Amino acid sequence: MREKVRMVLVLVVLSALSAILLALIDYVSSDMIEENRERGMKLAVLSALSVPLEGRTAEEVFGRSIKKIKTEAGMLYFSEEEGNEGAAFKISGPGFWGPISMLLAIDIKDLSIRGLEILEQGETPGLGARIEEVEFRKRFKWKSVDQPLRVRSQAEGIESNDVAAITGATISSKAVERIINEASRPYIEAIRSLKHD
Repeated sequence: MREKVRMVLVLVVLSALSAILLALIDYVSSDMIEENRERGMKLAVLSALSVPLEGRTAEEVFGRSIKKIKTEAGMLYFSEEEGNEGAAFKISGPGFWGPISMLLAIDIKDLSIRGLEILEQGETPGLGARIEEVEFRKRFKWKSVDQPLRVRSQAEGIESNDVAAITGATISSKAVERIINEASRPYIEAIRSLKHD
């Protein structure tokens, strides 16, 4: 009986020490994690808006080239470089296995897509996870967000505002379509209202 009590006490002490250690690691690293998340967001904004780093840090270029405006829809990131006017915003929605979060950049003049960056996704590796691949994301470039996008298979034929789906990952491809078509609407309205102010 004493042996069992002693074993339980050892397990309780080890569990308590582990919990304290994990809490300490979380406390120490939370600022670093947040800084990395913010740096990743800045890099995604710059990439989606095609703003080059030219040997400078993301923070430096972001501070000089990007203007943040908080709207009812959410945060808008505007490129302030002349001849490179665009806006980017974060959108998300359900994918096949979990939420998909992305950054969409559009041209302010004609509301066409300038860039698309996948921030988070939990799709099937080798299939749906291919939505992160540059080749798939490039298919959206210069498609209008002012009218509905359609993701279609090559067999269906691709028209002007259509995007070819990833073979074997139609559901994930369609999820990206749905998120862009639905979640971008409030941001597009916010951009329109800011243009008229």
